Amino acid sequence: MSCTDCHRRKRKCVKPGGKLPCISCMKKNLRCVQHVSRQGQQGDIKLKSCDKHLPDDLPQWVMDEDACHTSDVDSDGSACSEVDYNSSSIELLNSHIGDTVTTTLTTYSRGVRLLFQACGKSVFCTTQISTRIMLPLVGPFTLITCTSLSNMSQGCNGRFVMFKPKGLNDDHWNFGVVASFEYLLMENEAVMHLFQWTGSLLPSGTPEFVQALSWDEMSKHFELMKFTAANTEVQFVNQVQGIPMHGGCINSRTRNKTDGGIQCAPEGPDIVPSAIEVPTVIKQSLSKTLLHNSLSAKSISHPDMYVIPKRGERREKIEDTFVDSRRLPRPLTEEQQLALEWGKSPKKALVGSHLQRVIVVTGPDQSNLACSVATHITKEEKKLYYMPAGITTDQDSHCPIMPFHGVSKAAYNTLTKTCQGISFEDYFERVSSLTSNTHHLVDCDSICPPPTDDSNNSFHDYTRIFAGSGSPDVDESFTAISVPDTQLTVHYKFTHANDFKSHVPLSVGLFHAKFHDVAITQSCVDLINRALGLSGLFDKRPRSGHHNSCSYIGKRSSKSCSQPSPSEGPNEKDYWYFRTHLSHFLWPFVLHLMMLLASRISLVAYYQYAHLSKLLPLAHDEPNRQNYCDIGIITLSYDSTLHVDNDRLDNLDKMFKRKLQLLTTSQYLKQYSQEAARRTLEHVNQWGVGSPTTCGYQYVGDESTTDVEIIQYFCCKGLGICYRIRNYWVHLFLAYCFAHYTSVAIFVKDETVYFGKYPKKAMVAWGKGRPLGSFTTIIDGNEVRRSRRLRST
Repeated sequence: MSCTDCHRRKRKCVKPGGKLPCISCMKKNLRCVQHVSRQGQQGDIKLKSCDKHLPDDLPQWVMDEDACHTSDVDSDGSACSEVDYNSSSIELLNSHIGDTVTTTLTTYSRGVRLLFQACGKSVFCTTQISTRIMLPLVGPFTLITCTSLSNMSQGCNGRFVMFKPKGLNDDHWNFGVVASFEYLLMENEAVMHLFQWTGSLLPSGTPEFVQALSWDEMSKHFELMKFTAANTEVQFVNQVQGIPMHGGCINSRTRNKTDGGIQCAPEGPDIVPSAIEVPTVIKQSLSKTLLHNSLSAKSISHPDMYVIPKRGERREKIEDTFVDSRRLPRPLTEEQQLALEWGKSPKKALVGSHLQRVIVVTGPDQSNLACSVATHITKEEKKLYYMPAGITTDQDSHCPIMPFHGVSKAAYNTLTKTCQGISFEDYFERVSSLTSNTHHLVDCDSICPPPTDDSNNSFHDYTRIFAGSGSPDVDESFTAISVPDTQLTVHYKFTHANDFKSHVPLSVGLFHAKFHDVAITQSCVDLINRALGLSGLFDKRPRSGHHNSCSYIGKRSSKSCSQPSPSEGPNEKDYWYFRTHLSHFLWPFVLHLMMLLASRISLVAYYQYAHLSKLLPLAHDEPNRQNYCDIGIITLSYDSTLHVDNDRLDNLDKMFKRKLQLLTTSQYLKQYSQEAARRTLEHVNQWGVGSPTTCGYQYVGDESTTDVEIIQYFCCKGLGICYRIRNYWVHLFLAYCFAHYTSVAIFVKDETVYFGKYPKKAMVAWGKGRPLGSFTTIIDGNEVRRSRRLRST
C-alpha cells in the first residue's frame, strides 16, 4: 500500500525495508501516512464506519463536548455504526487525542483539503483532512479551504486568505485580508496587495483582531505586504469554528444538513464585515486594462451587423406588427400581454442593407429533416477526432464539398508527434494511412454570393441555417447541393438580412465587434493556463472526448460531480466547479475576464431568438423563474469528438406550446406576427425547447506567430454543413438539435503543416449559458437589467 501523498500524486511509493516513511516523503520532509482505501463505498447509501481519526498533529484545543453529538457512540470510541443519508440522525465515531475530542464522519468523500487553526502569534497550523469531520462552533479560530470560488469582485477586497511562500513544505501558513489583486500591469505578472496578520491570540485561541469595530482598530494587527503569483501560494478560506469578527457570524451553510459535517460556504470565501472598510491598493482596474484592447468594426475588418434604429423607424416597425396597445382595456389578459410582447423588437436591429446566406437542409425528396437523422451518431464516430482533408492555402479554391478524416485517440497522438513541420503531401499521406472513417460536408465558405456592383447590398459572412418544420419554403430561387454519402440536400440563396425573421434558425454565424468587446492577448492566455492548468478544469467529459484546455466556470448542476469531499457535504447543489490544481491567486482574473466576455456574447441569443425569449416565464413566476445566466465555458486550442448536447428544457415545452397556440389565432396580432407564431410552433413541435449555445472565437498569439494560419472547422454533421472558424467569429446554435464537433486545428506556416498545436498560438473560445435557459427575462414589456456577473444564486 502507498502513502497518502504518493497515492494522491499517482506515483510509486518506495519504502525502505517496507516501512514508512517512504523515500519521497523523506526528501520533501513530509509526514508519511498510510493511505486507507475507500474503494467500493461510492455507490452505497449506507456506509460502514471505520476507525479513522484526525491526524495526530492537529492543534489540541479543547472543544465544547456539548456541541459534539456523542449520544449514539460508545464511550470507548470503538463503536461501528451505519450512516443513512436520508436519516435525520447521523451516527458518528469520536476519538480522543489528549484532551481534544475529534469527530470523524462515516460519510463517503473524495479528495484532500486543508484545515487551518490559529496556534500562535501570527501563525496558523495546517492539517490535511481526507474525510468528512464535525466540529462545534465553539473552539479555536479555524478555517477551511473554500472550493466554491464565487461572488468575488476583481480585486477581492476584504476576502480572507491563507498564504505561504511557494516551494516550502512547512505546515505553517499566514493569515491575511486581501487589499487588492492586480493583473497585466507589472510585466504581466500578477500582484497581490495583502494585509498580513501580525497580532497575537486571546487565551481562547482567537486572534485579537476579531474584537475590532473599525479598520483603525483592526489595522493595528496587520501589516501591508506585496506578493507575486510566481512566489506565493494562496488559499481562499471560510471560518468554520471560533469567535467571528464583530458584526459578522459563521455562515450557517458551513454545516451540511445531511451529515452535520463542516464544509466551505457555497456563497464564496469569507469577507470582512461591511461595517469595516478595508483599504484598496490598486493602480488601475482590470476592466480598464482589458478595454485598452477594445474592438471595433474597423479593427476586426467587418462592419457592425446590429445598430440602434432611428426613433421613427422603430415606431413604424412596432405599429406595423400589432394592434395599437393604447386602445386595449386594462388590466391586460394573458393573450393581450403575449401579443404586446411578441411584437416588440430588441433594442438593436440588423442592418437591412447587408445580405445573409440562407441555408435550408432537407431530407429525401425535399422532405423535412427528421430529428433522428440530425442527431444520429454511430459508436465508431463518437470516438473519433476529425480533421479537414481538403485544406489548401489557395484563396481561389472554392470546392463546395470538404472531406473530413476521422482518427482514433491513439492515431491522434501519433499525428501530434509526427506531423510537425511537414509538407501538405506528407500530411495527407500520413492522415490517410491512419483514417478509420471519412464523411463529407458542405463548406459554407465555398458558397459565395454572385458578384455585384451594388455597395448597398454587401455580404459579410452572415449565415443562418434552417432545417425541419418551420423552415423557409424551398423554391426555385434556391440552389441545391447534395451531401455525399447521405440523403441530405443543402439549399442556399442570398437575400437581405431582415428576410425570414419569422423563422427559427438552428445555427447562426456572424461577425460583430461588440459581441467580443475586447481582444484577448497572449498575456491573458498565459494567465489562464497558469490559473486553470493546461487541461483546464475538465480534462475529460462523458458527453464527448476532447483535447487541450476546457473549463466550466460557475455553479454546477445537481447532476454534475456532486460527490462529497472534506469541504463539500452530501446532497449539496449550489457549489461551483472546482479542481485542486486551480490557482486561487490567479482565479479572480479568470472570473472577471469571463464575466466581461460572456456578458457580451450572450446578447446574440436575445437578438436572434427575440420571439422565443418572450415566451420564457416572468421573473416573478415562481417556481419556474429563469435566471439570465449562471455558467460560462472557456476553451484553449480545443477540438472534440462528435456529440449532441443535452440542453432540452422539457419542463417548458408544454408552456411554450400553449402560449404559441394563443398567438397563432390572436385577434391582437396582424398576419405577419401570426405567421411568425405559427412557424415557431412548428419548430417547437419538432425540435422541442432548449437552451441555445453561444460561442465567440479569437485566434491569439505573440509577434512570432503573425504569419501562422489556423485551419479549423465547426462541423454541423447532422446538417451536412461546416463553418471555417475565423478570427472574431460568433456562432449561435441549438446544440441539442443536431450532431456536431470541432475539428482538429491545422497550423500552416511557410507551406508546412503543424498538427493539433503550435507554440504561442491558440484558438480561444468561450460562451455563456445555463441548463435552464439563457434568454433575457421580460417584465411588463421591459428588458430586465442584465447582471454582468456569473451569479451563484
